[in-house]
Parts: sequence; C-alpha cells; structure tokens
Amino acid sequence: MKVSEFKNQTAKVFVEHWIDLTIGNSALNYEKVDVLTSFGNTRVLSVNHSNKQLKPIIYVPGARTCGVFLDLSNQLHNLSKNHRIYLLDVVGQVGMSDGNCPSLKDFGYGVWLDEVCQKLDIEQAVFVGASFGGQIIMKFAATAPEKIEKAVLMNPIGFSNISFAPLSLYRMLAPVIFPSRKNVQNFLDHIVFAPNDGINTETKRRVADFIANAVKNFQFAGEYPSRMSDAETKKLAAETHLLVGERDGLIPFRKTIKRAKELLPNLKSVKIFPEQAHGIEVSSNAIFHLQKILHQ
Repeated sequence: MKVSEFKNQTAKVFVEHWIDLTIGNSALNYEKVDVLTSFGNTRVLSVNHSNKQLKPIIYVPGARTCGVFLDLSNQLHNLSKNHRIYLLDVVGQVGMSDGNCPSLKDFGYGVWLDEVCQKLDIEQAVFVGASFGGQIIMKFAATAPEKIEKAVLMNPIGFSNISFAPLSLYRMLAPVIFPSRKNVQNFLDHIVFAPNDGINTETKRRVADFIANAVKNFQFAGEYPSRMSDAETKKLAAETHLLVGERDGLIPFRKTIKRAKELLPNLKSVKIFPEQAHGIEVSSNAIFHLQKILHQ
C-alpha cells in the first residue's frame, strides 16, 4: 500500500495548529475522535457524537483539504441543532489521519469509509462530499449502499475528467511543480474561488495558507481521481443532490450535470451557484442549501 507523508514535522504541526485554530473560531464544540481501520487511524471531528437520537451527517473532503474545511464559513451550528456532525480527514490526504492510500482501481475507499461508520456505530447517514470526497462516496455506494440515506455531492470529481483547457491545466499544475505562494494564489483565484463568490477575504487567506503548506510539504503517494465508469456511477442509488459552481475552473460543471442526470437513478435535485467556483464547500451559500436539503 502506498503511503503519503509530510516532508517534515513542522509541516504536520502547522496543519494540526491550523485545524485547532479553525475549531477554536467555530461556534461548535468539536470532539476529536480517532478511529482505527484496516487503512490505519482516521481522525474525525464530531459534534453531538453521544446523542444517538440525532441523525448523523458525515462529510468527506476533497483532495489536499481536510474535514474542518466544511466549517470555514462558521455556519454548521445551524445543522447541529438536529444532527450529529462528523468531519473526516481522509486517509492518505493532508490532515491528521494516517497516510495509507486506498486504491482507486478497486473499492478501497468505500471499504475504508464503511469501517469508519462501523467504528462510529453509524448504520445510516447523510453523506456530503466535496470534489474528490464525492467520488469516495460513489465508491462507498458500491460497498455499503444501505448506509447512505442521502448523498450531497458538491462539485464532485468522477462524473467528468478535469478541465483540459490549456490555461486551466497550467493553473492546476504550476503550484504542484513549482509550489510558490504566487502559483498557489493564482490557482485559488482562478480555479477554487471567484471574485463575487461571497467567501470572505480571511477565509480565502486561511485556505491559501493550508494549500501552500500542502503542495510544498506533503508528499501525496496515491492515485489521482479520474472519470468513473457508467457501471460504477450507477451504483449510487440513494437519494442524491448535486451542487455545482458555474465558475468551477477544475471540473466542467455542465458535463457533471449531464452525466449525473443520465446515470444516477435517484437524482433529486441539481443546484447551480452562478458565482461559485470549485471551492463551494467553504461558502455559506452551500451550507444554507445543504440545510434545506436536510429539512426536505
């Protein structure tokens, strides 16, 4: 099994402190839960974990991010009144989980997520996935479909390949090959964020700090996501809601919508955010819409 790792201890400490600062600024009181799986330890940030009367929400983040990104807008308190919340750090990605990387050639990520649910004693939940997290949920649908009450996919990777437009490719690859703060900022400004997306300047700065550390000081060893087959995609049979940013510079949103409508047997809604780019999960607009879906 391939193993991702921080290049130095300082980089890992930076991420831990960054997460702790985000937790400290949140309106919620998080509990850190470490879950041991066959892929190693998984760090989970939970709210209301002991209140089994509340329905659970499980968030699976995208690549080079971590679970607490979903609370950067500081809006999750609206969900905590009626739900247990679980923010996962994906194994093999930047965060406090172990570096072991499941394979994308099989359903390893689905097995990992199922094991996390078992250890948390969760029989069924609403699963929210951003970018690569959406693809992990689709892998999970092949291993434990009965556990998915609803799936909410935010700019998910898997329905379409990434954009092959030359300028977009340059902006995506430049910070990986030459991880300067300038290249990271250019990537974020044109791919992840948009001028009128409503995401405040401080949140964007903090995301830039995290991503700059990730591309410079974290050695990712796993496979990069790509377009999933029709057969794999159709396995997501649970009620599904699709949230996409019209200004997403990473994934062509129209191709995502088209293929989701063709293949998902229980696609209930598609919401297009005209001013949002790829980083839709850190916007308050997406959290408000998630709240509407949960109340349906």
